[in-house]
Amino acid sequence: MNIYLDLVKTVLDKGIRRTNRTGIDTFMYFGYHYKIDLSKGFPLLTTKKIFFNSVIRELLWYLKGETHIRDLRNYTKIWDAWTNEEKNWEIGKMYGYQWVKWEKFSTNSKTGKIKKTYRAIVWGDIIDKGEIEGYIKRDNNATEIFYQMAEYAPAFGMIGTLVGLIIMLDNLGGDPAGIGQGLAMALVTTLYGVLLARLLFMPAANKSQQNHSIIRYRNYVMLEGFVMLAEDKSPRFIQDKLNAALDAAVRYDIDTQGKG
Repeated sequence: MNIYLDLVKTVLDKGIRRTNRTGIDTFMYFGYHYKIDLSKGFPLLTTKKIFFNSVIRELLWYLKGETHIRDLRNYTKIWDAWTNEEKNWEIGKMYGYQWVKWEKFSTNSKTGKIKKTYRAIVWGDIIDKGEIEGYIKRDNNATEIFYQMAEYAPAFGMIGTLVGLIIMLDNLGGDPAGIGQGLAMALVTTLYGVLLARLLFMPAANKSQQNHSIIRYRNYVMLEGFVMLAEDKSPRFIQDKLNAALDAAVRYDIDTQGKG
């Protein structure tokens, strides 16, 4: 449950708000995922009483890709509101059918024009490059803070230098030991400012920037793969296309790794 709550918090905090045909806005966040250990139980998240047998039957119905509920009605009536006996309990090309068939094109019988359906446009339409850049820009705020700290640290060191010089000048007509104390403060604060900038803030900023660059590159590679899947490209074509963007040590080989 905690990993799911983490997902929800991430989507609410970092997701991009989108409008849709229902009039109810949604939040989207690209690339987040988590894993469930099924040996510890089924990840059912709900506050309602659930008849687990109906859940399994409905899932099997999805996997069959059926466009009717004639068999499903023997186990659950959850879909009855969407059809009736006069329609022979046909429900149309719902989730299960799309899972199995994944239609790419549909033809308008009146005009003869072919248009792309959900599968062909989903990744290019919903998850576009602008949104990926939006995620990166928003998460890049911490990097900018480190860069600014690296830029201003020497300046704060110079402020300490001025304070040290003032102390030194104030003691010119007095104890010579005070002059040395002021000079030491002036030199040390300058050194601290430079060290903090070059050894702490700048490396941290560069490391953060490098991580964001890796994430951006990974997301673009994933997006390209999803688009090719939506366009029904062959597995070997997708393999060669994506491997060209990967280091040789992590490239995937269908002939060896795809066999199980």
